[in-house]
Amino acid sequence: MLRLMTRWAIRSLAGILTVGVLVTFMERRFRQARRQLISRNDEFRPERPMRLSPLTKAAHHGSGTNGGHSGHRLLADGPTALAARLVLVRSAVNTLDLQYYAWHDDLAGRLMARAVLQAAERGVRVRILLDDLHAHSTKRLVRALAAHSQITVRVYNPSVTRRAYFLNWLFSFHRLNRRMHNKALVVDGSAAVIGGRNIGDVYFGLAANMNFRDLDVLTIGPAAQAVEASFERFWASELVMPSAAFGVEEHGKVAEVARILAQLDCSIEDCLRRRRLAGGSRHGTDGMLAERVPDLDSLLSNLIWAPATVLDDAPGGDAKAGRLQQSLRNALRNVRASLDIESGYLIPDDEDLTWFRLLTARGVSVRAVTNSLGTNDVLPAQIAYARRRRSLITAGVELYELQPDARVRRALSLLGSSGGAGLHAKLMLADGRLAVIGSYNLDPRSAEYNTELVLLIEGEAFAQELATIMRQVRSPSQSYRVELRRGRLVWIGDAAVLTREPDTTLPARLLAVGMRILPVEWLL
Repeated sequence: MLRLMTRWAIRSLAGILTVGVLVTFMERRFRQARRQLISRNDEFRPERPMRLSPLTKAAHHGSGTNGGHSGHRLLADGPTALAARLVLVRSAVNTLDLQYYAWHDDLAGRLMARAVLQAAERGVRVRILLDDLHAHSTKRLVRALAAHSQITVRVYNPSVTRRAYFLNWLFSFHRLNRRMHNKALVVDGSAAVIGGRNIGDVYFGLAANMNFRDLDVLTIGPAAQAVEASFERFWASELVMPSAAFGVEEHGKVAEVARILAQLDCSIEDCLRRRRLAGGSRHGTDGMLAERVPDLDSLLSNLIWAPATVLDDAPGGDAKAGRLQQSLRNALRNVRASLDIESGYLIPDDEDLTWFRLLTARGVSVRAVTNSLGTNDVLPAQIAYARRRRSLITAGVELYELQPDARVRRALSLLGSSGGAGLHAKLMLADGRLAVIGSYNLDPRSAEYNTELVLLIEGEAFAQELATIMRQVRSPSQSYRVELRRGRLVWIGDAAVLTREPDTTLPARLLAVGMRILPVEWLL
């Protein structure tokens, strides 16, 4: 028996080492393969002169009459954020650039895919850059989009093999652990939407069970041009591969594209039919979204013009080195009165905690809202946050946790959406005049491993609008105030003071306590 077990162990080890050698060899071939594939005719090369689009006209006129600043509009409501994207895509004349961490194959994802394909049919040149971590699960959508001759799809930092995906991660963890978390849509190089939302039902108030509280900002003018420049750096990165590298056929025939569009129409209508049977609206989604943002003029009305700065991380691995994190700290160094934070995954490091102590020691009011155990969709992130909860409070931070039944993401109940809420927004507001909106969570993964993109907007007018939204989520009807009383944590709601994690089961609390001993924070 012992000899048999020894033989089995040796064979298993030899098999793993063999695969490891093969994967290591494939990693060495990764950059060479990328260069060969990019040298094909999939590069983005407009074949005709750029036409003056309505967005370009609006950006030039608005910036010219407002001191060279950019125009901004908050997209706090999920359906409005989706409607805004659809209106922008339908308004595109020359170019569309889309950069996302995740693009789900659901109703929202298909509505966006259909709009993008229709834009390509009009002659708009489209580039789509997706992070590889979720690209495989949405391969059907990637295949549909890449089939059009006007659309080029690329994938960021991919696994070099799908059949041995786990082993690739095992032997190439240092590279594959670095993901592209950016979220951006750029239209005609003149308008951009950035923020915390990926493309999917849960981000736009369309999911049946739980939807995220999230926030984006539309910006036109110089800031949009800076977002496009950031996209260009990623598009040209050595870590980016064409979708053809994974067997996705590119640039199909006209009949194939027509079939794909017909299939998208059918799948969208099927989704709506199921929702109507479940008690949702009898009206079409397009009609209800059009009520939120009927056309481009309404989307661009009442923009707030203010100075803005785009901060991003460089694509790649070791080149990151906390670039965006340090830039943010520099921008917020001179906070004098208040700092408001909203982050779904709040895991401050020692430097953050020291910074909070220094701020509160000189009288700065620091308020932070994050997920509770009952709303966090990433349990390890919740565990890491819970380890720092007391330190945050003792540092003088006013701490709030979202309630599971907060009615902040049920905006499209006419479509049958229901259930609770989770926090996914990534916001900061300093001194009531400097707003920070983007993909950056205040956690180790955003600081060290992910690439991120944020927009800093100066001025009281925009900040006041954001402050109103952030105050709402801190209200007792939506969030618990977490305090230390006699050395014990308490959660203060609208009508009660609780002494244990609210709205959670005993097994969930026991699991959370048990996981606190695991060294998982370096993965977050």
